[in-house]
Order: sequence, then structure tokens, then C-alpha cells
Amino acid sequence: MFFLLVVLSMVAYSVQGTLLAHHVRKQDSLSVAMYRNISLIVTMSPLLFLATRQELQMLPDFLPELLWSGFLGAVGLMFAFWALKFLPVGVNHAFRRALSVITMFVLGFLVFGEAISWYEAGLAGLIIATMIWLGLQKNNFAHIDHRAGTGALLVVFSALAAGGSFVLMGKMAREISPAVAGYFWEVSIGIFIVLIGLGREWIVRKPIVRISTREFGRIALVSWPTLVGTGAFAYAVSLGPIGIANAIGVGGILIGTLLAHFLYKEKLTSLQWILLLALAAEIAVFKLLGY
Repeated sequence: MFFLLVVLSMVAYSVQGTLLAHHVRKQDSLSVAMYRNISLIVTMSPLLFLATRQELQMLPDFLPELLWSGFLGAVGLMFAFWALKFLPVGVNHAFRRALSVITMFVLGFLVFGEAISWYEAGLAGLIIATMIWLGLQKNNFAHIDHRAGTGALLVVFSALAAGGSFVLMGKMAREISPAVAGYFWEVSIGIFIVLIGLGREWIVRKPIVRISTREFGRIALVSWPTLVGTGAFAYAVSLGPIGIANAIGVGGILIGTLLAHFLYKEKLTSLQWILLLALAAEIAVFKLLGY
């Protein structure tokens, strides 16, 4: 069951993220993130039918975790969407996964004093080298701003924030319930996205983009697989290690890349495909070595 849930989550997140790229690239990314999470308040509500009253009553006891996971998730989502304007979908996904792995590796050493073996250090260096090599490859896609360095920096911010957010959500999934944690995690991200949008409008005078009801419906439609992605991931990490779940989830890199190949004509070069496959394998092995 654990493996099936992780695979369902991986496929759902990959489909949702790739389909949303179209909207993110033609509009303000922060606005799209806000409309996405507003729609999730409704589309993810079926999770609440799986929650008991006792589980819902436990939620206030985890308010600090919920708020921090929501804030970090909002920041991670905002930068992830922004980065899609500069990088192909597959490269974006690969960078986020790789940076998340390296971030947790470094934090484990600096914060928790975890020992680092020679093969872990070597594999971490290999991941970084592969990622840099992949980032140096160029594509001439008309729908992408080719400032790859800007995109890579945005992915760094996204990976740092999203990693912390997923860990906190996983903690709530285990201690309250996967249904409650998954639903209110996405709701809290939506609340913080709205607050960030209002803050941006007040500080730099850049308002949230107003869209038609039809456009909102399209964003909601391509966002609904998040119900499966978040729900399945929350249940998976309540059954097994989050590191193993993330290792299996690396397959999302390939799914997203294939979808972008057909949907957006983002045809990567042979070398880019080789580097993507190598990076996915390196991340999976690194994750598995940790457990």
C-alpha cells in the first residue's frame, strides 16, 4: 500500500505541476498560485470525509507546525512557479529534487551532527556536478526566458522552503491524521499566498491579476490532481519513511519531462536526457542510502 500511494502521489503531482506551467508562464505566477490554492479549498474537501471529529479537534494543538508549514509551502510554491518562466519543466523538477536532497543532507550535518560517510559525500558531490552540467545546457524555446541562472536561484529558494514544509506536514500526518494534515496544509498555504500577494500589492504596488471565471475554472481543473497528490503522500508518510517516499517520487522528474515534451514541445537534447536520468538515479540512490 505504501508503494502504491507514493506512486499515485508522484503521478498526480507531476501532472498537476506540468499542466499548471502553461498558466504560470502566461500570467503572474503569484496570482496563479493564489487561485490554485483557493480552488483547492473546494476540490480537496473530500479528504475531510475521511477525518473524525476527534482528529479535527486535535488540529489547534499543532497550530505552530501548521502555520510554519503553510508559510514555507507558500514561499516554496511561489518561487517554484516563478522558476518555470526560466527553465524547462523537466529541468525545473530535477533541480528542485536535487537541491532538496542536498539541503536535507547539509542540515542533517550542521544542525543534528549526523555523521557523513565517504560515499554519501561523494554522491552528494556527483549530484551537484550533474545538476551544474545540466544547468549549462541551452534550449531555444520561445516560451521561456532563457536566464537560466535566475531560474536556478529561484529553484534554490523553492527547494529550501518546500523541504521544510513537507517535513512539517509529514509530522502532522503521523500525529493527527493524513486527511486532516493534507487538507489544512494546502489551505494554510493558500492563506499565506493571499497574504504575500496583498503584501506585494501594498509594498511594490503590483496587484493580484484579476482573471475571468472561465480562467479560474481552468486553473481549478488542472489543480485538482493535488487532491490525489497531497492525500496519497500524507497517507504514505504515515505508513513509511518520508525519505523512501521521496526516493520513489523522483520518478516524477521523468513524468513531468515527458508531458512537457508533448504538451509544450520542450524537446530536450540527448545529453539533457542522459543527465536527467543520471540525476534521477543519483537522487534515488542517495535517498535510499539514508534509510
